[in-house]
Amino acid sequence: MTEKPKKTKKRKKHRTRPDLLKEISQLEAAQIALGRSQEELRQSEARYHELADLLPESVFEIDASGMVTFANQRVFEVTGYTQEDVDAGLHIGQLAADEDKARVMENLVRILSGEPQDDEEYTVVRKDGSTLPGLVLAGPIERDGEMVGVRAIALDMTERKEAERQLARRADELEQANRELARLHIAKDEFMAAVSHQLRTPLVTGMGYVDLLLEGSLGEVSEEVRRAMEIAARNLRRLANLVDDVLSYHSLLREDLRETPSPASFDLVDLCRECVAEQVIRTGRSMDTVRIEAQDELPRVWADPEMIRRVLSNLLENALRHAGESADPRVGIQLVDDGEIEVTVRDQGRGMSRRIRERAFEPFGKAQGNADGSGLGLAIVRSILEAHGQEVALDSEEGQGTCVVFRLPVAGDGEWLAAGEQAGGEAGRILVLEDDRDMAEFLKLALGTKGYRVRTARSGDEALALLEDEPADLILVDLLLPGMSGEEFCRAVRKRGSFETTRLYLMTGRSEGAVRARAEAAGCDGYLIKPIALADLLELIRKGLEGGR
Repeated sequence: MTEKPKKTKKRKKHRTRPDLLKEISQLEAAQIALGRSQEELRQSEARYHELADLLPESVFEIDASGMVTFANQRVFEVTGYTQEDVDAGLHIGQLAADEDKARVMENLVRILSGEPQDDEEYTVVRKDGSTLPGLVLAGPIERDGEMVGVRAIALDMTERKEAERQLARRADELEQANRELARLHIAKDEFMAAVSHQLRTPLVTGMGYVDLLLEGSLGEVSEEVRRAMEIAARNLRRLANLVDDVLSYHSLLREDLRETPSPASFDLVDLCRECVAEQVIRTGRSMDTVRIEAQDELPRVWADPEMIRRVLSNLLENALRHAGESADPRVGIQLVDDGEIEVTVRDQGRGMSRRIRERAFEPFGKAQGNADGSGLGLAIVRSILEAHGQEVALDSEEGQGTCVVFRLPVAGDGEWLAAGEQAGGEAGRILVLEDDRDMAEFLKLALGTKGYRVRTARSGDEALALLEDEPADLILVDLLLPGMSGEEFCRAVRKRGSFETTRLYLMTGRSEGAVRARAEAAGCDGYLIKPIALADLLELIRKGLEGGR
C-alpha cells in the first residue's frame, strides 16, 4: 500500500513593520488633506455667506425638499424671519402666497431636473402676514454631479410695481387729456368756421357795394367821395387779407386741414401781372412801381393757380408794404436748365437782420418796425410751396434788401404762348342761395348790373321750388344754411336729371383745405372762399357758363 504524500500548509504572510507604518502614514496624510479641504470649503462657504450678506438683494438656498438652508441678511430684513427660524426649519412654501405655493414647488422640481427656468414673479408673504411683489432668479446647486438644491436671488418689486401703477395712471390721464384735446380741436375748428363765415360775409357785402360805387354802377359819385371810397376799399381788402392770413395759419397748424393743390396748366406771367395790379392798387402805388422781368415767351406752369396767386401776393405785399418806399421791387421769371420756371421776387428795401432772417418763415416772424400785416405771409408761402413739392429760398441783409426764389414745374403739354390770352363770355340765369339778406341783395344787384338774370332764395327748399318753376344755368350756394345745408342742397340738385348741365358753386368762409373735399363730394363744380372779390366772382361765373357741365 502506497502512502499518499502529505499536504504542506502555506505559511501566512505577515506584513512587516515597515509596510504597516507606510499605510498608517498614508492614512494620516489623507485625513490631513481631507481636513484641509473641509476647512477650505468651510472658509469658502463663509466667504460666500459674508459676500451674500453685503448684497442689496435677497439671496437664499433651499434643498431638494424645499427647506431653506441659507438666507442672507437682506432676506431677514425683507421678510421679518430670522436665522433661528431657518435653523428651526423654514420651508420655502411659508414665504409664498397661497396662490403661488403649487407653482413654487413645480418650479423647484423643474430646476432639480435640469430644465432651464425663466425669471418668475411671486407674491412674497412676510412673517407678519403682509405681502410684497418679488421677482426670483433661480438656478440649481450641483455637488458631485447631483442636483441637491436651488440657489436664488429675489428682487423686491414694490417700487417697480408702484412705478408701473403710476405710469398706467399717467397713461390714462394722458389718454383722457388727448380725448379732451381732440374735443377742443373740433370745437376750435367749428368756432373758426363760424367766425370766418361771420367775418367774411359782411366783408364781401361791404367790399362789393364799395366796388359798385367806384365803378359807377349805382350812379355818379363826386371825386371827394371816390377818394374816400378808395380808402375804404383798401382797408376792407386789408382786413380781408388779415382774416385770410389768420385762417390760413389755423390750417397750417392742423395737418388734416392743410390744403392739397389742384394743379392746372396756366400762364405764370399773366398771373403775376394780375397780382402786381392788385397789390399796387391796394398799396396806393402806380403800376410802374413793380417791374416784371420775364422772357418774351415761356411755357405754362403746372401748379394750383389760386395757391400760387397767394404766394405771389404775399411776396409782393412784403416788397411793397414792408420793404420801404425805395424798395424798387422786381419780379424775375425765367426758364432754367432743368425744365422749371424760376421766380425771383427782389427788393432793395431795409432787409432783415440775422435774427429775423433765421425765423422769417416762422409764423409771426416779421421784422421789427413792420406794424402792418399779420406776420404770417412767408409762413403761408412756404406751406403752399411745400404742398407743391417745391422749396423756397430767402437771402436778405440788413440795409441791402431781400430776395426770395422758388421754382414751379413746366406743364407737361409743352404749350408755348404769349402772355395775355383771354376769352369772352356771355350772361345766363343765376340762382343765389344765401341766408344772409344783405349778401343775397348785394349779389343780386352786382350780378344784375352785369346783365345776368338773378333770383335769390334763403333756404334749400325755397331754392328747389324756384328751380322747378325755372331752371338755372349756375347756382351759388352758401355752405352754412338753416335746415338743409348747402351740401345737402347740392346733392339734391345732382339727383335730379333735369339739372345735369347746371353749374354748382359753394360759397363759404372756411379754409380751402377744409371745404375742397366737401365740395367735390357734394357734386359741386367748384367753390368760393369769402370774402369774394367782385372781379373774381364775375370771372368764375364767366368761365362756368362758358364751360357748361
